[in-house]
Amino acid sequence: MHLSNEDVRIINEVRSYLDKNIPARLKIAELVNLSRLSRTKLTRGFNFLFQTPIHQYWLDLAMSYAKQQLERGTTKKAVAQSLGYANVKVFSRAYALHHGITPAQEAISDMKCA
Repeated sequence: MHLSNEDVRIINEVRSYLDKNIPARLKIAELVNLSRLSRTKLTRGFNFLFQTPIHQYWLDLAMSYAKQQLERGTTKKAVAQSLGYANVKVFSRAYALHHGITPAQEAISDMKCA
């Protein structure tokens, strides 16, 4: 894939923006508007540079953020809402798919380790 130096700079800025705005569940269209790259160039360029699609990158960030928040005692409902999930059940399912354990199971595991 051919990316100019400017394209690489912009895609790195998009990544940095995602890193700093984890709770904001941004849509690709919003990132396209922010970057002023075409949807194709942004999505393919991001995947090329970081070996992961934008959505997966955000999901990895979000699930790490969720784990940290839950470890700090934030409620599942508050974490789910902060990440833009429709409800706790949908968040718990996404968390379990990512971490292999539900937030409730993780809390029990943390209590046993303490």
